[in-house]
Amino acid sequence: ALPGLVEVEEIKERNHKSVYYNPYALPAAVLFPREEAAGNDAGTAVGRSGADAPFMTLEEMYSALYGAPAELFVPVEAQETSADGRTTWTLNAPEGNYALYGNIPWEEPFEGKLSAREGERYGYGVWLSPSVFWIEERGDGQAAVTLEARGRAPISDPRFYALSLDRLGEVTQSIRRQSAGAEVLTWDGRRIHVKVQTDSPCSLLLSAAASPGWEILVNGQRAEAGKFGKCLLCLPLEEGTWDVVLQYRTPGLVPGAALTALGILLCALYVVRARRCKGS
Repeated sequence: ALPGLVEVEEIKERNHKSVYYNPYALPAAVLFPREEAAGNDAGTAVGRSGADAPFMTLEEMYSALYGAPAELFVPVEAQETSADGRTTWTLNAPEGNYALYGNIPWEEPFEGKLSAREGERYGYGVWLSPSVFWIEERGDGQAAVTLEARGRAPISDPRFYALSLDRLGEVTQSIRRQSAGAEVLTWDGRRIHVKVQTDSPCSLLLSAAASPGWEILVNGQRAEAGKFGKCLLCLPLEEGTWDVVLQYRTPGLVPGAALTALGILLCALYVVRARRCKGS
């Protein structure tokens, strides 16, 4: 299991699989400082390229929610060796409670095989293969990543980072405390209802994809939402009590249904007319 996850012992193992609880998970509705949302499109690294982008995106997003630099990731140096189509990176993990991650961008698909954990070997550099991967640490404080490919692998600029689980715990606990004023009343996928009580201007982040299909009401008045990290819904709120309701309606559903009905009607009229012409 990933470092930091807690096994749920009440649920028995099935098919060699266990259920784990994520103690670092954020609530579905988060309140965070207004200035962080206004002055920083959190997650601007989303548009960047390169092996650092996934890590810097998370760093920026958590920093915006936390209201201060999150400082979650620490770069890890790696020693690289290559021979016979195999490239191995050896890492020295920092002391403390960390989880190691890597990212090896590829310039084009090459059907490689990646090994970052004992006994596991999976496709890399192919369609739907992961980009960022977890690296299992050995007991001696070291870890190794091996990439196999036929010929030279078209990779560039690999990056490895250590995620501080202690720091992640501090940051997520702080975000939960500052989000205590947001109470989720309904969340069923198509309708979200959140009650917010805040003593200062803030932003409400919802764990829902920003989509043109959302209709938003704040205290009964229509409102527009921004984007957090270029993907999640974010609403600016002033001091006070707010009733936030979001209803999702599939864009183009009504016009599409009307056109479909019109098409069926035209087809029916054509069939009727064809039969009449044939009969006469």
